[in-house]
Amino acid sequence: MTTRRTPAPPRPRGDTARPARTRSDAPTRERRRHGALLGAMVTSIACVGVLFVGPFPVRTWWAQHNRATRIQKQISVLDAANAKLRTKVHELNDRATIEGLARRDYGMVHQGESAYAILPPPVPAAELPAVWPFVRLAPTGGSGASAPASGAGG
Repeated sequence: MTTRRTPAPPRPRGDTARPARTRSDAPTRERRRHGALLGAMVTSIACVGVLFVGPFPVRTWWAQHNRATRIQKQISVLDAANAKLRTKVHELNDRATIEGLARRDYGMVHQGESAYAILPPPVPAAELPAVWPFVRLAPTGGSGASAPASGAGG
């Protein structure tokens, strides 16, 4: 068995369609207006809050990212330096390298060997101009030391 719905009665048109507004409707309209205003204010405050809170974590994240990048570069530089030092350690563990350094830098020799040192040439004496106050200085034996020219020394 099927049931049929009956159509709703037609609504009246014209004067009787909507009742006139009374004073009791005014507070409802005001409440709606205040509610809409309150909603807009809450939304605005929430947006401002997001704008204040949002950039701070992003700024912190960016600073941490930059710091991590700098530290990674430092680590790569230190790893390269460590690799060079490891190579140097392996070289210095060789007896021939140690002997060469001892002979070259410290002048060490084996028993029975004679060590000879070749000295650099002497530094030439400074040539002083023949003007005062240098005329009072007597030339010395190449040491550059000065002595009074006259025998009257104070």
